[in-house]
Amino acid sequence: MGTKRAVPPQDKAKFFALIQGGSTITDACRATGIHVNTGSRWVKNAKRLAAERKEAQFRASSGNGGGGRQRREQMDLLDVVDLPSAIPVEQLGEEARRGLEDFDFFRKHYLGRVPSPWQVEAAYTLIELLESEEKEFVVLNVPPGAGKSTLFHDVAVWAIVRNRRVRVMIGSVSQNMAKLYSRRIRETLERVQPIEPDPMMVAKGLAVNAEGCLSIDYGRFRPTDKGALWRADEFVVEQLDGNGLDNKEPTVRAYGIEAEFIGHRADLCLFDDVASPDNARESVARDKLLERWDNVAEARCDPGGLLAVVGQRLGSGDLYAHCLAKESYDVDEEMSYDGSDVTTPEALEGQHPTRSKKYRHIIYKAYYEELDTGKESRSFKAAPYPDGPLLEPKRIPWKDLSFIRYSKPDVFRVVYQQEDLDLESMLVDRTWLTGGLGNDGVLYNG
Repeated sequence: MGTKRAVPPQDKAKFFALIQGGSTITDACRATGIHVNTGSRWVKNAKRLAAERKEAQFRASSGNGGGGRQRREQMDLLDVVDLPSAIPVEQLGEEARRGLEDFDFFRKHYLGRVPSPWQVEAAYTLIELLESEEKEFVVLNVPPGAGKSTLFHDVAVWAIVRNRRVRVMIGSVSQNMAKLYSRRIRETLERVQPIEPDPMMVAKGLAVNAEGCLSIDYGRFRPTDKGALWRADEFVVEQLDGNGLDNKEPTVRAYGIEAEFIGHRADLCLFDDVASPDNARESVARDKLLERWDNVAEARCDPGGLLAVVGQRLGSGDLYAHCLAKESYDVDEEMSYDGSDVTTPEALEGQHPTRSKKYRHIIYKAYYEELDTGKESRSFKAAPYPDGPLLEPKRIPWKDLSFIRYSKPDVFRVVYQQEDLDLESMLVDRTWLTGGLGNDGVLYNG
């Protein structure tokens, strides 16, 4: 008799994901290369185990005034089978291997994103800096509505998939906002089915149906240990060796800029929505933000790590201007103190350390006039930058952008073109960014 072939755990998990998504047993078996008899047996056993667990939960809760009956929910078939444990690179499938290197494919296949050249370019730059030997600092200025928060989410997820030992800090203007971003990353990693976006978003060309599932193709990220840290604001993913991290920091932790950062350090620090119209002008709020940034936020990045802050420019006194003004000093060896006369004031006269910018500045404008070849190049279906003049033709269409360009030219230059205007009074109304009726009586789309 021949040796019975063991079914890879990821194939079994993919089979149940297809069943849970509405596929028939025959179609799910054909898609995963499993014999139909095997698939039928799995479904039969899964239903039996689901019924037994459901009954046990009901009995355990029936003594609480009958409330347990109302709280019961239908068990998903995939909940009663184990997802594959973290899969080593050499055992990954072809699509999963490609996803480790091809960010555009990773976003489309696993996250349901439409191609966005600037986001792909920015992601490669951030990951390259993260994996460099030196500590790196980045200011990434992009116009509102371009998908900066989505980019940071996708970069964080990709970094974790590429290296489960990475430690990520998600920062925002408030703890609640940072927690929302962290929860979104956690939900992406623990999904057991491909992402199905809003059909309206798909119809408008702003999203596509994902084809792959991270927890199936790369193995589960949520640890099976009931005591494992897995909260919305901080969690630890399962490691390749099945063990937890050997340090006290979680894989992802959320922080509001006003919260304490004591005791936590990270390899990848991503700050989004930290600067606002309220803290961009000269005020106590701005002073507090800048002090917090200098003394706490920057210190949380470990050696060899990356700290990146993203957002649109708000004025000459915003957080981004503060960061971009910082300089590092490279002191030549002959200027170092070694006990000789070379360090005397006379010997050092005329010598100065080499200055360099502490923060790398990455800029994406909403509109590149030099690439404008006419009306068609600015249409809703036109190619995005760098093949066309608009950074995001669908998300920041010319119809909206041109209105701001001509009705609020200073706002257009600062917030959408990221120009550093030296105008102390050049501060923006919140409605220009978030939408609504402005103080000037104009209705803005945000």
